[in-house]
Amino acid sequence: MEFDQQQLRQAIVDANKKSVEQTTIVWLAERLGSIKRRHHARQAKREQVHDQKGLLEAVLQIRDSADSILKTLNEQPTVAAALNEFKRPAALIASKTTDGIAQEIKEVRSLRNTAEQVRYHLEVEYAGLGRQHIQTDLELDLYDAYCGLTGKKGMGSEKGEGPLYRFEKACLALIDPDLEIGTSIAFRLRLMEAHKRRREEITRKDKVQIDPPNDV
Repeated sequence: MEFDQQQLRQAIVDANKKSVEQTTIVWLAERLGSIKRRHHARQAKREQVHDQKGLLEAVLQIRDSADSILKTLNEQPTVAAALNEFKRPAALIASKTTDGIAQEIKEVRSLRNTAEQVRYHLEVEYAGLGRQHIQTDLELDLYDAYCGLTGKKGMGSEKGEGPLYRFEKACLALIDPDLEIGTSIAFRLRLMEAHKRRREEITRKDKVQIDPPNDV
């Protein structure tokens, strides 16, 4: 088992479960294992934010360069003039066919549209990374586990360290000991805000407006 059974038992007791059966301990161990893997995945993604930004900038540069080439080609009155614009040798100009130039334009356009598609997906992913709240997302996952364990849906006690707070504190120590849960009041407010954020993301479209791919 990935977690210490005694600590798991204590977390269940902290949730105000009067009887602790082995099947419940196994259930919680499996649930926490899944939550821990999801938490580590979020942390890894957050570390990729800087690299993601650099990749996005490179893709935008490719797209804009392709746009510039297409604009220049489209503005040329003749094939020869288009070739001259890019300083092609005279012999090449003489031998180059219209079909050949058309193929080059097609390839540049394909490159540009591919870069635009990549730009869109990177911006969507980058926006998601920027909005992540690593600790509150973990606490929200643990809240779901608490609800599954106890059948209760409350967001914590207003009067002090209630069962939910004690359960979350015990589970945080098992999953990521470096995280501090803070006071019960701060925890409750943080959890309510995270729950509200999740509801909003489910019931409406993303707040971040990202231009859809625009092929040419």
